[in-house]
Amino acid sequence: MSDINYQPPEDKFSGGCPRELLRLLKYAFLEVNSNQFDVHAVERAIVRLSVDYKRILDSNDYPLLAQLDCSEKKDSSSERMRFFLYNMIVLEYNNFWRESHLAIRRLPAYQRHCVNPANPGSDCLNRNFPN
Repeated sequence: MSDINYQPPEDKFSGGCPRELLRLLKYAFLEVNSNQFDVHAVERAIVRLSVDYKRILDSNDYPLLAQLDCSEKKDSSSERMRFFLYNMIVLEYNNFWRESHLAIRRLPAYQRHCVNPANPGSDCLNRNFPN
C-alpha cells in the first residue's frame, strides 16, 4: 500500500465514531480517480458526508445545532435532540459532552448561525473536544 498519499485532515470528520469512519472511507474510495487514495478523494468524501446530513436537516435545525455548540447547557430531553442523536447529527461523548458532527459544521447554513451571542467577536466553529 505504498501508493497511499494521504495526510489526515486537521479535524477528525468521523467524530471518533467507527461507523462514520467507515462511511468516509467508502466515500473516499468511490471518489478515487487513479490508483492512489489522495487528499482530493478524502475532501470529496467529506463533502459527500456533509451533503448526506444536509438532506435530513431542516432549516430550523441549524440555529439549534449552533446553539448547542456555543452553549455549556446541553439539552437532552427534546424530541429534536433525540432525532439528532439517533441520526448522528449530534455526537455524544462520555454521556455528557455533545457536539454537532464536524461534517455539519462545514455547511454554510450552519456557519451562518454560529456566532456566539455571549461573545460576539468569537464563533463556535473552533471549539475543541475534551480528551
